[in-house]
Amino acid sequence: MIKKFIIGKFFVALVGITIFCSVFEAAASNTWTPTGSLNTARAYHTTVLLGNGQVLVAGGDTGSSTLGSAELYNPATGAWTATGSLNNARQRHTAIRLANGQVLVVGGAQSSTLGSAELYNPATGTWTATGSLNTARTGHSAVLLANGQVLVAWWY
Repeated sequence: MIKKFIIGKFFVALVGITIFCSVFEAAASNTWTPTGSLNTARAYHTTVLLGNGQVLVAGGDTGSSTLGSAELYNPATGAWTATGSLNNARQRHTAIRLANGQVLVVGGAQSSTLGSAELYNPATGTWTATGSLNTARTGHSAVLLANGQVLVAWWY
């Protein structure tokens, strides 16, 4: 079932500040199907597919505050569960799954632009601080390079 999810479906978590989610079934019928709702409404968050087929949503904004919470989506059940919270609440950050299965979260904003970075360990559900950017960034992009390094790019 996880393979079918990864290959045959595209997961979309949210448009705007909402808790509603849908799954796009490309291989089956090119249709959208509602699925479980997030526990916390959020915008400007990140969404990452984990190696075990679950989806991690981290951080974001409620419209009145920046979030540090994170949730896991289980495609087999359509349910969301809370997981460990970020060390620093953030929005407009980037998140990318590394080759070792951990998720790197970089930069973003809280009350000011952040340069900090954190690693999420899916096996333990915990976040650990790691090396910071040379310059704080928000609204940037990140990509995992073939050599395992992460390139962060932004405009100035």
